[in-house]
Amino acid sequence: MLMDEIKSEVKRSNEDFIKHYYNKYDNPPMSPAWMTLEVLSLGTLSRLYQLLKKSPEKKSIAKAFGLNDDRVLANWLHAVAVWCNYCAHHSRVWNRRCIMSVKSACCVLLFCLFHKLHH
Repeated sequence: MLMDEIKSEVKRSNEDFIKHYYNKYDNPPMSPAWMTLEVLSLGTLSRLYQLLKKSPEKKSIAKAFGLNDDRVLANWLHAVAVWCNYCAHHSRVWNRRCIMSVKSACCVLLFCLFHKLHH
C-alpha cells in the first residue's frame, strides 16, 4: 500500500528535519507534507502523482512544468524514476532498449524535469 511505503521512506530518512519533527512532535503522527515529499523516492513520488484524482490541482502541478496534460507528467515521472533506478543500481543505460514509451518528450525535456524535481 502506498501510505505504508511513504511511512517507511520517512522512517528510514536520516534528514535532520525529519528527526527534529519526530523528536519534538507526537501529533500529527505523520510529518507535514513538505517534509514528507522531500524524502520520498522518485518512484514513490511518481506513484503518488499517478494516483491523484483528476482535478484542477493535478492539472496545476502539470502546468507548473509547462504541460497541458497531466498524463504526460505522470508518464515522465515514471520514466525518470525507472532510469534513475537503472543508474542507482549500476545497470547499463547506454544502448538499452526502453520498455516504456515517453509521451511528447525528448532527453532534454526529461533532464529539465529531473533537474526541476531536485532543485
